[in-house]
Amino acid sequence: MVRVHLLQVSLNLSDLEMESYLASDMVARSFCRVSSTHQFISDSTILRFRHFIEQQGWRKNYSSAR
Repeated sequence: MVRVHLLQVSLNLSDLEMESYLASDMVARSFCRVSSTHQFISDSTILRFRHFIEQQGWRKNYSSAR
């Protein structure tokens, strides 16, 4: 999920756009280590992960490092 989040931030995609991007782009799935044989990551899963890292303060640390 960290790779999904980093790719989403770098491409400036919404959660729904990121879900579609992973579903349609094999290179993105490979980078994020998402198997094409399993169910794709949903936009709600991406949202929950983003909220989790914000609660932990990781997003703030990532943003300040850029």
